[in-house]
Amino acid sequence: MTALTKAKPAPHSLEDRLLAARRDHKEMKALLGQAVLQCRDEREIAALQEELDIHTRNIERFTAAIEARAQAQVEQSLEDRQTAVAGARAAIASRDGEIEELARNLLAGIEKLAPLACRLRDAVSERNAALRAGLKVGLDKAAWERVGSDGIVTPLPFIASALGSALIESGLPAVGVHLDVSTRSDAEQLAQSLQHVAERTERMLRKAETALSALADVENDDEEL
Repeated sequence: MTALTKAKPAPHSLEDRLLAARRDHKEMKALLGQAVLQCRDEREIAALQEELDIHTRNIERFTAAIEARAQAQVEQSLEDRQTAVAGARAAIASRDGEIEELARNLLAGIEKLAPLACRLRDAVSERNAALRAGLKVGLDKAAWERVGSDGIVTPLPFIASALGSALIESGLPAVGVHLDVSTRSDAEQLAQSLQHVAERTERMLRKAETALSALADVENDDEEL
């Protein structure tokens, strides 16, 4: 069984019509050969030849249509890919603006917390100092030493736990927020870093566009050949 008989194109598709044209062409070619060998009337031979030519033209027409359709699909695929890159650029530009605004708002909000954090730290220190002073003068030496070995009771661990839980629930750790003094930066450095990221992103998108443009040029050259 040949490859043609294995194929199962959709009914009335170009492939189906091409197969039918090739089948009719083969049958008509055999009839014409028999007519010539049997020296039949010239008009009959001419009629068979004319019908054979019709099948030949049908084969050429259907083949050309299939090739044109395939080329159109390739061009559409390339166009879709170029559109996708352009769409990615637009989406990134929109999100970059939103990201910068959100980051600035968060920084501004956190800066407002700084005075509260400083006062909280001082209040805890003052509270612990007062407790330490009161216990030291109110207890005898042995009792004071026991207190010192057990540690001064302080609310700081509970406050730290609550603040840490609030930080987690805020979602900030999900965007990579962590305490690292070696990578501290401010709003100005943030703007510079975001600009650097935007420039690198643009270079990568241009690289993708250049690759697609080169592919389109190659396909155009192939068409001209």
